[in-house]
Amino acid sequence: MYTKLELLGKGHFGEVWKEFDSYTDRVYATKYIPLGRSGFQDNLDEAKLMVASESRYTVKVFSASRYGDEFVIRTEYMKNGTVESACAAGPVPMKEFYSWFPDICRGLAHLHGKGVLHRDIKPANVLIDAQGDVKLGDFGLALMEGTHPEHGSIAYTPTLTPESDFVDSQAGDIYALGCLAYRILNGEDEWQRQIRSVATGPNPGLALRTATKEGRFPDRRVWPPYITAKLKRALLKSLNVDPGKRFASSIELCEAVERSIPKIYWSYDPSQGEWAGESKDPRDKRLWKLNVASGKAVAKRSINGSSFRRVTNLGTSLNGLNPNEAIEATIRAIEAA
Repeated sequence: MYTKLELLGKGHFGEVWKEFDSYTDRVYATKYIPLGRSGFQDNLDEAKLMVASESRYTVKVFSASRYGDEFVIRTEYMKNGTVESACAAGPVPMKEFYSWFPDICRGLAHLHGKGVLHRDIKPANVLIDAQGDVKLGDFGLALMEGTHPEHGSIAYTPTLTPESDFVDSQAGDIYALGCLAYRILNGEDEWQRQIRSVATGPNPGLALRTATKEGRFPDRRVWPPYITAKLKRALLKSLNVDPGKRFASSIELCEAVERSIPKIYWSYDPSQGEWAGESKDPRDKRLWKLNVASGKAVAKRSINGSSFRRVTNLGTSLNGLNPNEAIEATIRAIEAA
């Protein structure tokens, strides 16, 4: 017997509920899709593709069937929610980004190896389990390569690509990966702010489409100050408006990102206006805090749990720089030391 415990999300395609099965003592994430809601010829295609593409990087399907006027798909419950929830709090710490993003790339590579296009990669469709590992979910728009969707025009907008209103190739999925990384690193507020800034005029949708096609959205100049040049280059390549100039596979993107791992993992706390850093080497017990005060980026350091003390020879005067530029210069000096 299934008991609905909590509404996890809802949208054009239906609702997702946290459910408890009293016969097995198992908790599920259950998707209810009203008949005809999506316009797909067979709403259970989503479950079929998820089963066919099953791996450690995809959410597991337990059952799929039709009950009355709804399709019902039961999948594993991911206790820690979605990457979208993490992005909502602001830029995700670099340590989490480097833990999550390579596995997302590997998950997409597995799908592509099976001939499947996900077509809707975004923070809401990447889920986090109890151990903090990520998996791709929501295959509602997924298709086998070379096939065409049956939905026609639907009241739902997935990630736009410069070349198409819908992802219709592996290159489109790789562009969507770049957008996903951008949203993780910059936070959801920045993503939505940019949408509002470009989706203007009498036809906001067309304005957003044009900005995407021209490479003005997302704004490739906007990054947190601690993002390394190597990581920027990798993500800018995945966001190239020319599909032929992107990575040939998500594994190539994964490898480029892994080559960009910095010496220090940084994060930003918007409530404190403070950047924090910890070494990726567990033997290095130094912790860092940076902020802007009195016209200068200030660095403080803690060693082996000691109190934070200002490091006078590390810091950057604004002198024509904006605060982010001064923080970036200070971070580079710390990493080079």
